[in-house]
Amino acid sequence: MRINVSASLQCVAVAILMACVGIVPSLYAVEGEIPIEGETQFSCEGYCGGRNPDGDCFCEAGCIEFGDCCYDAAEVCPDEFPPEGEPPAEGEDTGFACPENAVISQPGTEPGTVGYTPDYTLLEFDLLESGQVSLILDNFTLAEETTLCSMTWWGVEVDAGGIDCVTTEKTFAVAIVNLEDNFDDPEYVQNITMTKTDVGSATMKGQEVTIYRYHADLLTNCAILAAGEHYISIVGLESGTPGCSFGWMNTVNGDDTYFGVGETGPFPITGNLAFCLGLGSTPVEGEPVEGEPIEGEPVEGETPEGEIPECTAPAPYGPEDPCYVEVILADSYCCTGEWDSACQVLYNDCAKIPHPADLDVDWTIKLPEAIAYLSGWQQGSNPIGIAIRAAFIWQNGEAYAYDALVDPPNCWILAE
Repeated sequence: MRINVSASLQCVAVAILMACVGIVPSLYAVEGEIPIEGETQFSCEGYCGGRNPDGDCFCEAGCIEFGDCCYDAAEVCPDEFPPEGEPPAEGEDTGFACPENAVISQPGTEPGTVGYTPDYTLLEFDLLESGQVSLILDNFTLAEETTLCSMTWWGVEVDAGGIDCVTTEKTFAVAIVNLEDNFDDPEYVQNITMTKTDVGSATMKGQEVTIYRYHADLLTNCAILAAGEHYISIVGLESGTPGCSFGWMNTVNGDDTYFGVGETGPFPITGNLAFCLGLGSTPVEGEPVEGEPIEGEPVEGETPEGEIPECTAPAPYGPEDPCYVEVILADSYCCTGEWDSACQVLYNDCAKIPHPADLDVDWTIKLPEAIAYLSGWQQGSNPIGIAIRAAFIWQNGEAYAYDALVDPPNCWILAE
């Protein structure tokens, strides 16, 4: 998939995207982290069994282990890369497959796959904020309006030296924008804590590092996306281990194009990033769900687990809203009594979106954060209304809350 958008429009797209996840890094590509547009790729033509001295890349089977194969090694030198062992049995999960409910599939690639050189690009909030790395995005296309409630991607966690480090859990800022709306507003912005699974290891950037599969299913806030082309960005947030950064892994699966952010806006990079987007898990029709009464044997006076009760209390939301469902299941009075201020507080706590100026998401806007966001407005990257709201919150005690009933920027209210 390719885009044909002016550089100025692309700059607006990325500026809005970064503002909404609270990121204000330099827009310049960082040497060593994102390939430079038009970067030379070195071939194995004439070098099978050895290395290409111009590119210092290799054309023999050992390069798979060390991650330094030339880009066309397997194609030009097939005798150097014989098949090894038996393929996984049909249906066997190697940790590098998309969930069955995936509608967008660019699954991770298992190390040792012929023609694949494992690599990653660092995407951690602290590094973006300091300008040490730059944002990247990958594109995908939906044929019709789709609600995505499942997300999966593959990556690593490394320190400044590229050596394995460990976080107990990992949270990410996920943002999705589209082309149809001219990038005026992100369609989806959410912080998501993922389930992390060790699926193997590989040598990347000279170090043997662990590969993780990150997965979240049945998201509280699903992404409802229109038909058309979309762009996704994933940024790791600090998760209790300072200096331990997320790196988004590449894969052989995809359309061979993702996007870096350079001096004049996003530019195409040859390659793919490993991720899957799905509908969310649903029970098989007709199959009883563990813990629920069998059809025909209801529990008197109780709503079966997993079902949404019929509510009589008028509310500004409906059963299609996951936060509304969470509230009425947690407090039945909000369903059968009255949707009062206590119910709204529960809803706001579920649906709350931090102010874009709140970089550390501590629900306070401190002076440096307000100044940074106002500075972004002066440079043309941040909306004036949201910038003024940031200054207002700082001037009135710094602490704020989110009111889902009010449109931005007034949805960010002073904390009581």
